Amino acid sequence: MSGVLVTPFGKKQPDHFQSAKHLVQARLSPDADPEFIKFCDDKVGTSDRAFTDAVVAIGAAEERVDLARDARDKVAKRVKAGLKVLYAIATTTLTTAQVAELEGAWGGGALSTLTRRPVAELSRLLGLALPRLRERVDLKLPDARLTELETDNEALAQALSELQGLEGELKNARDAAKAAQTTFVTAYRKLVRVLRLMWGEDKVRATLWHFEMKRGS
Repeated sequence: MSGVLVTPFGKKQPDHFQSAKHLVQARLSPDADPEFIKFCDDKVGTSDRAFTDAVVAIGAAEERVDLARDARDKVAKRVKAGLKVLYAIATTTLTTAQVAELEGAWGGGALSTLTRRPVAELSRLLGLALPRLRERVDLKLPDARLTELETDNEALAQALSELQGLEGELKNARDAAKAAQTTFVTAYRKLVRVLRLMWGEDKVRATLWHFEMKRGS
């Protein structure tokens, strides 16, 4: 959420989030000028706090997404390991034609063709393949292995669904922060202009201890 904010200060532009955070802190300071507080209430309202809260919400949403991705990857690893065991058993107990039928259950191709697919596609294809393999009692695949794969693939489908939901929440959080940033920037510019005219630049700089960075840095 960083970026440059053009203000009457000229060549240097404060970072949006840092400007909002510093303004929140300045307003809460026990030494804050009552006139400054009034100007903030009139020109900025709660937009500085809304923006900083929105950015914090992004961080929390990103953390939840990261945890969900880790959970998905852990279950996907278990599914792939179970598939490899089942495939190894099949290739040592079935005929070449039967192995081809086994591979056909997930759309054809060796096991590596399936496990290299995106995790969501792997789960979908496996969800179609396992019921077919259940029906093929003549293949004499280990029931315990099939049950384990079914359980793990259900867990993987659930993990994928949860991740998708959390990614949607993250997108919403980013959209909300972008809107909050626009509202804050507009209000902040007005505040700076008013304070600069009323107080002069030195007092404004002493009060708004904003973060500055050079253009393009």
